[in-house]
Amino acid sequence: NLHIGNGAASQHLTQFPVLAQQWGAISHFKPSILQGCRDTLEGVSVSDEQFTESVSTVILLEGVDLETLVQEVLESRLSAVARHLTSGGSVRNQLADCVESIICTLDLVHNNLVTSNHVTDKLKTPFVTM
Repeated sequence: NLHIGNGAASQHLTQFPVLAQQWGAISHFKPSILQGCRDTLEGVSVSDEQFTESVSTVILLEGVDLETLVQEVLESRLSAVARHLTSGGSVRNQLADCVESIICTLDLVHNNLVTSNHVTDKLKTPFVTM
């Protein structure tokens, strides 16, 4: 967690006292930043870059491990699919949105979290090994 009072941070505070003032000024943005990241992760079409930035931000600001975050992301994307099914509009549009969301989810998971013996350099932190 990024808390200004932990051991490593307190060492930096003695060297750079302005950090405490800056952290106090920006710490109230943390919930907004996290919500924005979660909204991005739940979006219908999310790029690999947006996915990576949002996942990294949540991990850094909340201190959650990757496995917990992946489970949370998959649950939120599942709820997004359910919302598509209950949204107004034609059945065709609802199904198209659901399929797009599922394909996007599979692409994100494959491109960012799955590694195989043949392609390991694409991932910074592989979650699933095939």
